[in-house]
Amino acid sequence: MESHETLVPDLSVRHKPLHRSNSLQPEVIYQNSSVYSSRQKSKNPGRSLTEIYTAKTIGRASSSDPTFSLRRRTLTTAAPLLRSSTSGEKKEQFLNRSFSEMSWTSYHDDSSVSSYDNRKDAKEKEDAHSVKDSESLVSNQTNETLVSSSGTEEECEIKVEKANRESSFIWLILKNCFKLFFWIIVVISTVILIVLFFSAYFTYVKTQCDIRRKVMLPLEELDRQLSESVIGQEIATNVILSSLQDFENNKVNSPLVMWMVGWTGSGKTYSTNILKKVFSSTSQIFTVIPSLYPQNDVSVLKLKVKGLYDELHPCSFNVIVIDGWDENNLPFEILEQLLSHFRVGVYQQKEIEKTLIVLSGTQGSQNINKEYLRLRRDGRKRESIQVDDFKTVTERETQGRKMLEVLKSYAFVPFLPMEARQVQECVTEELSKMNKTGLLPEDYNYEKIVELVIGQLDFIPASYPLLAVTGCKRVQALLQISFSRDASVAV
Repeated sequence: MESHETLVPDLSVRHKPLHRSNSLQPEVIYQNSSVYSSRQKSKNPGRSLTEIYTAKTIGRASSSDPTFSLRRRTLTTAAPLLRSSTSGEKKEQFLNRSFSEMSWTSYHDDSSVSSYDNRKDAKEKEDAHSVKDSESLVSNQTNETLVSSSGTEEECEIKVEKANRESSFIWLILKNCFKLFFWIIVVISTVILIVLFFSAYFTYVKTQCDIRRKVMLPLEELDRQLSESVIGQEIATNVILSSLQDFENNKVNSPLVMWMVGWTGSGKTYSTNILKKVFSSTSQIFTVIPSLYPQNDVSVLKLKVKGLYDELHPCSFNVIVIDGWDENNLPFEILEQLLSHFRVGVYQQKEIEKTLIVLSGTQGSQNINKEYLRLRRDGRKRESIQVDDFKTVTERETQGRKMLEVLKSYAFVPFLPMEARQVQECVTEELSKMNKTGLLPEDYNYEKIVELVIGQLDFIPASYPLLAVTGCKRVQALLQISFSRDASVAV
C-alpha cells in the first residue's frame, strides 16, 4: 500500500495556474470543515488559483482578512508536478486512476475498521492542517499580492495623478498664455483702429478746414450790389471794397474792424445788410444787438461776449455786426471785450480764420456833416471829396481817440450826408421796386411824386438848406402815403 504522503502533491511549488480541466482531485467539501455556508453554490472551478483566492465576494468575510472577502473555489492538493521523490510508475499510476478510485477509502484496509477509523481521523486532522496551511499560504500570498499590488497601484496612481497635474498645469499655462496673447492682440487692434479712426477724422477735418480757408470772398458780387443799390456813397463803397481786398491778401490773424460813421438815412444799415447777404454763402454771420446786453453788469457782459467769441468758426470767414453806436458806449465796450479775447487767442495759439467786425452808428457823424458843409460851401463838389478829408476830423474827436486806444489801425468808412439830389435818386429807386412788384399805378406823374416826397423832408441848416435830416430813410413810407391819399399824382 502506498503511503498517503507520496501521493500528496507539493503545494509549495506551483508553476502555472491550475484549471478545472487539469485538476486530478475532485472537489470535496465537508460540512463540518468548510468555512463557507452549505447553501452557497459552488462556482465554476475553471479559474486560476490566483483568481480563486483573490477574488472579492460581496457579503462574505474571510477568516484571515476581514477587509477583503476571499472566495475559495475548491480545496485541492493537486499540482502540475508531483514530488521529486515519487517514482515515475507511481506518478503514472496516480494519474491513470479513475474518478471512483480517487477516494480516501481506497487507501484503507477493509479488514480493519478501527484502523480505518484511526486513519480517517488522522486524515481529517491532516486535511484540516493542510487546509489551514493552504489558507494561510494563500492568505499570505494574497496579502503580499494585495500589498504589492496596492502599493504599485498607489504608486501608479500617484504617478498618473502627478502626470495629470503636470499636464493640466502645462495646459493651464498654455491656456492662460493663449488668452493673454488673444487679449493683447484685441487691445492692440482696438488701439490701432481708434488711432486710425481719429487720425482719419482729424485729417478730414483739417482738409475741410483748408478747403474753407481757401475760399475767396465774393468781392466782385459785393461791388456790383453796392454800386447798384447804395446811392451817393461812393467813398464808403470804395473804402469797404479796398479794405476787404487788402485784408484777404494779407496773412494776418487779427480781425479787421470797420467803423461805419454816418448820419441817419445815409445808407449804413443798408450797406451792412448787403454785405451780410453776399458773405452768407462763404462766411459765418453774427449780429449783435447791444440793447439785449446788460448795461450795468460787467460780469454778465463779459460772459456773453466770451460766448460770442467761442461761437466763431475757426476755418471760415466770420462777420460780426455791432449796430447801434448812437447814444451810449455799450457797442464800443462789446468791441473792446471781443478784441481782448482775440489777443488772448493769439497768445494761446488758437487759430481763428479772418474775422470782420463792423461797428456802425451815428457817433461822430455830426463832425462829418460839419466838415462836409464846409467843403461844399468852399465850392468842392461831392464827387471830389475824399476819405482823408474826414479822417483827421474824427481822430481829433472823442470817438476817434477811443478807437485809436483799442486799435492800432481800423477801416474808417464815412457815409456822407444826403442832399436833395441823392434823395431824388432814392425816390427813383423805390419807384422802380414798386413797379416790379406791381404796386405802382400804370399812369403816374414822376415829377409830382418827387416834388411831393422832397417837400415833406426837412433840410439843414436853415441858412443853407442842403442836407436832408433823415436822408433816404423816410422815402418808402412817404411814397406809400402819397399814392394812398393824393390821386393827383396820377395823370
